[in-house]
Amino acid sequence: MLFHILIYLIYMMKIDGRTLCVSLLLTLAACQSWPASSRSGGVRTIEIGNQLSTVFIHVTAGDEIRWTNWRTTPVRITLLDYVLNKLSCRSNFHGHFYSGAETVLLPSASAGLCFRTPGMISYVVRMPSEFLDEDIAESGKIQVRTF
Repeated sequence: MLFHILIYLIYMMKIDGRTLCVSLLLTLAACQSWPASSRSGGVRTIEIGNQLSTVFIHVTAGDEIRWTNWRTTPVRITLLDYVLNKLSCRSNFHGHFYSGAETVLLPSASAGLCFRTPGMISYVVRMPSEFLDEDIAESGKIQVRTF
């Protein structure tokens, strides 16, 4: 299908190959997800498997905290604290952020937040139990320090 669209653009719309290549490269660059670092700091990853890779994490203001779900089932991450005025970036988190923030991560998906002000943020990851008919809840804390 993509091949047919390219042929149409080249022949019917008289677009030269250089313009098409530059357009494709710009489109691919714009669609890249998850930079190697946040806008003002590094990226700290919390991996969700059978358990959290870390439950207490120290970060510097501006660092991104990225949660990645390596389970085969969706998980729910809920921040328990008011964070609206503390964020400098967010990705894949939803809600109004007045009473916290929340996301549901599908398998192999990620979500991230950057905090700009120091403080302690509490969160809970809820995931289905493999053996019980109820969810497992694991708590974690993020300590944000100044530069």
